[in-house]
Amino acid sequence: MLTAREAEAAHQRHALDFLAFGEPFAFNLQFPYKSAFPTPEQLDLLERELDNLRTALRWWIELEDVERAIKQACILFHVWFWRGYLSEGHAWLREILALPSVRSAPNIRIRALPMFARLAIRHGEYVVALETFEELLATQQFAGDHVGAASTLIELANVRYLRAEYTAAWACLDASRSQGTDLRDHQLEGHWRNYASQTALCEGHYDAARTLAGEALAGYDTNHQPLAGAYCHMTLGNVDLEEGSYDEAKAHFSCGVEVALDYGDRTLLAHFIEGFAGLASVLGQHERSVRLGGAAEALREVAGAPIHPAWQQLTERQLVASHRALGTRAASEVWAAGKSLSLGKALEEVKCLSVPTCDDGAMDSTS
Repeated sequence: MLTAREAEAAHQRHALDFLAFGEPFAFNLQFPYKSAFPTPEQLDLLERELDNLRTALRWWIELEDVERAIKQACILFHVWFWRGYLSEGHAWLREILALPSVRSAPNIRIRALPMFARLAIRHGEYVVALETFEELLATQQFAGDHVGAASTLIELANVRYLRAEYTAAWACLDASRSQGTDLRDHQLEGHWRNYASQTALCEGHYDAARTLAGEALAGYDTNHQPLAGAYCHMTLGNVDLEEGSYDEAKAHFSCGVEVALDYGDRTLLAHFIEGFAGLASVLGQHERSVRLGGAAEALREVAGAPIHPAWQQLTERQLVASHRALGTRAASEVWAAGKSLSLGKALEEVKCLSVPTCDDGAMDSTS
């Protein structure tokens, strides 16, 4: 049996080993436009060692070794965010931010705040995200960090857009330009265009949304960032859907599904299944449309990532024809059936969705 000193030494070695193990994944998370994205293989590796990584983080917190605790959290953040451990990640970061040595140390808090805010966004805690990004922005502005401030203003624009507060979102985007106009940072500009395109989409400004998303996607492709690019495919697919270019919409949604499956990102996958639900609805495939809507909601529930207000307005408008065609009772039953679908069955529904040609005759209203 180990003595107390031997047990402590063993815990220390274990924590150091898994800090070193995660070193390649401890990307800079302070500024999202410069954040590196993990590969699917890296995410798989991190998730397999999740228990060991948790144990290491607990050790650093108990020691109040803030530097190592935050570094370990940076490693774990990717699993928390992309693989749907949102509540867990939020609890860990809240504990770190509450440590006495962190509460009054802006230079330390600035490294944990972006992670905390982004997990809050996915979890639907928009007020928490706003408060956190505003604290981060104040710290950056006080320090004269124009690059960081520009990036955080873009993140604030994203939160405002998600809450369907479009005027406030554009105000934040404009303010970010005033901070970063002379920085000539292409990744920052791509980040700006991505969120601006989503805001334009939800406002119904489809030409602007298409242009902005296309430009952002080109940059993400150049920098080999498929996860960021997937959100551009989401915007472009919905623009095509709204403008009647159904083959193109299907192609964008299919690309997004592939990326989401590669990375194991349930929230991203739900976005694209909702896109396919909208496509099925306009094609008159009303039962499939509603089933896919239910399947997307089930994915969100598993991930702990509720649909945000702006997106909910968009998807409800796209699916309203199918709900009316089926009637309230039947639509509720089909939605419930969709929620009980396995992921494999939901993806089969997506694959079975075909866009008829002009020679195919009338659209199917029951499939």
